Amino acid sequence: MKVNRWPALFLVLLLIFFCGCHKNNATPSEAGGVNSASGTSGAAGMSDDESVRVLKWIIPDGLPFPNASYLNQVLKEKGIHSKIEFVAKSEDHYAQDVAGAKGRGEEADILFSSFHRIGNYTDPYRDFVKNNLFLVLDGYLKDDLGQKLVSQYNAKAWETFVVDGSVYGVGTNYEIPWQRVSAYDTALAQKYGITPEQVNAPLWTWESWLPKMAQGESGTPNFTPVGIPTYELLLRHYSCFESISGLFVDEEAATPSVVNIFETKEGIRLWNTLRDYQSKGYILTPARADQLAQQGKEAATFLEVVQITSDSSFKERYSNNFSFVPFGNNYVTNNTNAIGVASWSRHPKEAFEVLASILTDPELSNAAIWGQEGENYSVVEGHAVQAGTTDQYVNPKVDFGNNWLAYPPLGEPVNKAADYN
Repeated sequence: MKVNRWPALFLVLLLIFFCGCHKNNATPSEAGGVNSASGTSGAAGMSDDESVRVLKWIIPDGLPFPNASYLNQVLKEKGIHSKIEFVAKSEDHYAQDVAGAKGRGEEADILFSSFHRIGNYTDPYRDFVKNNLFLVLDGYLKDDLGQKLVSQYNAKAWETFVVDGSVYGVGTNYEIPWQRVSAYDTALAQKYGITPEQVNAPLWTWESWLPKMAQGESGTPNFTPVGIPTYELLLRHYSCFESISGLFVDEEAATPSVVNIFETKEGIRLWNTLRDYQSKGYILTPARADQLAQQGKEAATFLEVVQITSDSSFKERYSNNFSFVPFGNNYVTNNTNAIGVASWSRHPKEAFEVLASILTDPELSNAAIWGQEGENYSVVEGHAVQAGTTDQYVNPKVDFGNNWLAYPPLGEPVNKAADYN
């Protein structure tokens, strides 16, 4: 019996045709996502360029964007199969916009915790943690790259990243945690019988010598006993490590914890004491400092606060008639603007790899902070300057790379990490 196979073959071909059409017209979720913003297609966040993963890095629109093209070029040269696309959110309500992006399921892989706070005297990093915007990094920190990332930070600085026993983001070593000291005029100290211990004593005890000095030196032009902003004075009383405005890692506690000094009885007492001193003219006000600056003058003071890395760095700045005592026992750093992996990222492993690679590699950190040498900046005696110049300052994009690994701007030490450690 002769069988006509053409109808069956026709049906098979028709089935193959329709299956192929269905596959090509799949929805983004079925096909793995389409990144319309970057013009990539195929699997979620994938570029047509050798299937490189495209990672969204969310930042406030007030920040200067790094040279993304060059940064991605260096990532590729390092064998990292991901590239970055920076996405800006409104600086004015950045935290809320990021939370909204999570709620809407918008693509995001790396986040920057903005300096715009959700509430008064709050730490943006901890706000992001509280609102479940950052991914816990503890698991990633256990591998070789994670351990290399941990090694980039001073132990004190690392404690400021820990929230309830876990790490969610890291800083960029922007402000070196130099030691704060109280610098004072030894000639005036001798004249009024003020000892180093009195200089470093609790602020409310200064009433014993402040009025005498203010009265005795009233004839000295532009003299104010204390040339330290009230907030700086508030900090000096705490044997802590500053994390951000008013928030500290309490070193005296059995378990490191964050303390908000504006919510403690001692902090309120100190604040009221300082306001009283300022009203009596014992402390230089910002308005008076600005007024003198406009006149091309400087205030004469007995006491002020500076940040030093060593005794020799103090002597370079002050004449021999100045000495210093510790400014409490605290060191300052700024870990406000942490960067971490978005809690809803579809590519957390790749996001951490990019983030950790940038923060542990000098070439990547320079690419993120400065851009391309010769085009965006030049290097003169170990410092980054404006391209084509030898002494023109250029603003670093300090929030995107490890500032201890990158070239410093003019006026900063060449080896920040060594100077501190």
